[in-house]
Amino acid sequence: MKRRLLAAIAGATVGVFAALAPSAVASHAGATADCGTAGTFTIKATTNMADFQSPAPDKLILFEEGGVLTVRRLYVEGELVLTRGATVPNEATCTFTIGAGLTFTAIGTLAGV
Repeated sequence: MKRRLLAAIAGATVGVFAALAPSAVASHAGATADCGTAGTFTIKATTNMADFQSPAPDKLILFEEGGVLTVRRLYVEGELVLTRGATVPNEATCTFTIGAGLTFTAIGTLAGV
């Protein structure tokens, strides 16, 4: 059971990093994030010297309209791939689809909007 869990976690981690690999189709810049009652925002990201987009959507999600979502939980295609810290009051849930067609759901603290 423990080996299966570790294999599933490893597979999910590889999947996230493959989804975030440098590629025009893996781009999250410009994607529209639906954050429910908080609103709809355009994701802002910049390609860095390593040819990855920064910030990566597993840490912070910046919005063109201002504001930032600090990611505490991240789902890719409905599968939980990251948990960071405890749940806090008034968390926002934002869903967006990257160029490769994968749907991300990020849950965390939304500020500055």
